[in-house]
Amino acid sequence: MVISREGGRHNRVDDLLKARKLRRKIAFTVPTLALALRIVDTHNLVTVAPRLLTRHALPPSLRVYPMPGATPPILAVLAWHARHDRDAAHRRLRTLIVNELGKITR
Repeated sequence: MVISREGGRHNRVDDLLKARKLRRKIAFTVPTLALALRIVDTHNLVTVAPRLLTRHALPPSLRVYPMPGATPPILAVLAWHARHDRDAAHRRLRTLIVNELGKITR
């Protein structure tokens, strides 16, 4: 299963598998981790997701296993509509998110 907001079917996991002369069969492409976990929970499938996100979102029936070998960091991106650029509350929320994510990745 691939988690992709744009619907892409190739990502870093495929590059890591290719380096080991492996490949995967993709059954679903979904836009969110929540949907991916729901599908994995009801089908005989696996998915790759950041450990940080699965820590709080994982259904009790699923298990987490580390990726074999080192994996490159995943870029986190914030996006918002331009009309919110000057909104003080929105700006404060963006600052809090950046600060909290910075603590986690250090």
